[in-house]
Amino acid sequence: MSRIPTGRRVAQAAVNALRALLEEHDHIVQEISGQNDFGEDFYVTFTDNGEVTSDTIKIQVKGGNSWRRGNGYAVPVDQHSDTWANLPCSCNSGT
Repeated sequence: MSRIPTGRRVAQAAVNALRALLEEHDHIVQEISGQNDFGEDFYVTFTDNGEVTSDTIKIQVKGGNSWRRGNGYAVPVDQHSDTWANLPCSCNSGT
């Protein structure tokens, strides 16, 4: 029988909390399927006074005490560094 990872609930709570915060401010949040997750959980397009802007970002969400450090939080970059640093966000390209 499959076993649910212990951190799943905390990780999903972090995703839900960030989505709720962004949507509370009328930003457009597109969740990326876990099958297509290569270091990003959301595409977010910002709005300004109800108008959609051209400002879009990708977000990797982390939650739980395992990321907490004495002076804040730390998330290892590992294999995602090239993806995060070099690839443009194509979420508004229509492809």
